[in-house]
Amino acid sequence: MDNEKIRITTGPWVLEEYEDADTLYKRTYRVQSRAQHLTYGQVGIASRVRRVEDARLIAAAPELLAALEDVVASAQANCSGSLANAITAGQAAIDKATKEES
Repeated sequence: MDNEKIRITTGPWVLEEYEDADTLYKRTYRVQSRAQHLTYGQVGIASRVRRVEDARLIAAAPELLAALEDVVASAQANCSGSLANAITAGQAAIDKATKEES
């Protein structure tokens, strides 16, 4: 995947735990690019994520997108039946992640 082509923040993305003084939640997570060097108060990719599972999924997004693009590109020419439906769903997810809304 070419991050510049779809204008996403350069990966890999990482998560870190911090205490958010502005909320009641003691465990809060922030996701940022390893290329970013944030100081206190800066947002990054996602901030105030309350569940670590959600933060992990957000942090994995660039790798998930790249893997799905590879699978869809490899399988489109050689699939039928339920696999074709899965490839169509995969392409729809790629489009959702990479195309601007009109």
